[in-house]
Amino acid sequence: PDCTFAYGYNLFVGGAKDKEGGGSGSGKRRRMEKGASGGVRRTGLVLGLGHSATEVVPIVDGAPDFQHSLRVGVSGMGLTSHLQSVLEVSHGKALGNRKEHPLSGFNLAEEMKASCYVSADYRETLRSIQQSQAKKEGAAAGGEGEGDQGGAMAASLTSTSGHESQEDMAATFATSESVARVQIPEIYFQPSIAGLDQMSIPETLFTLSESVSGARGLADYAPLQSVLLVGGSSLFRGMGARIEAELRTRCRVGADLRVLRARDPSLDAWRGAAAYANGLFEKQEAYASSVDRATYEEVGVNRIFM
Repeated sequence: PDCTFAYGYNLFVGGAKDKEGGGSGSGKRRRMEKGASGGVRRTGLVLGLGHSATEVVPIVDGAPDFQHSLRVGVSGMGLTSHLQSVLEVSHGKALGNRKEHPLSGFNLAEEMKASCYVSADYRETLRSIQQSQAKKEGAAAGGEGEGDQGGAMAASLTSTSGHESQEDMAATFATSESVARVQIPEIYFQPSIAGLDQMSIPETLFTLSESVSGARGLADYAPLQSVLLVGGSSLFRGMGARIEAELRTRCRVGADLRVLRARDPSLDAWRGAAAYANGLFEKQEAYASSVDRATYEEVGVNRIFM
């Protein structure tokens, strides 16, 4: 998985940020400056919140352990499709996939990262949004009865569906207190929202940590002391804090846990692959893998090429 290259790169630079020193031209020297990530450790987990899937790979003593890696079906593409369906129902029209449409599949991913966020307490956030919407509906109804309010709300949802411009739809989603803004990232923590029958991301991390610790003779929670988030969905506000909070509920009190975000979640995998291609990783051979034909035909492409 490409997320392993991102971990290798962050390990290679020591959690540092490249910064050009003085001078100019090809003779510029580069120095290392402490980065926000604080540095990853030689043993940990890398969580790749990718476009087509979510991948979790253990890193043991600086080398990826592909035998214990896991692939989860929640993906950035899946979240985008789910949000698109929600908006189509809300606005009463198909968004399509025309690239020029501000909320098409091509553009919705960026809008989603800017507008959606991970709630620290999902149920409490939903309750707050519902109370806020109820107050607004009550004010708009002008003191009418509950029945009239319900009719006014239904009318407000459908009255503009035929005349609303693409720009208005985008602005409405970005500025409203829509449930979708917190519900979409919540799929990582409650996959059943999207109809997926599988473990949540925190549960997957904890289960894999237990498995790797037992198989490799590591100390308890050792892989959880350095969990690196990479991929576009790691840019959701509150993602790292929520994952760490849920992991702490599963570990003993006082356990040493750290959830870090990559220096550049979108490009560190590319930088890591470039460093690997130039032979800069300490354990180059650990990042290369091969499979014979019989194994490939038995387990398939989804298990080999994550």
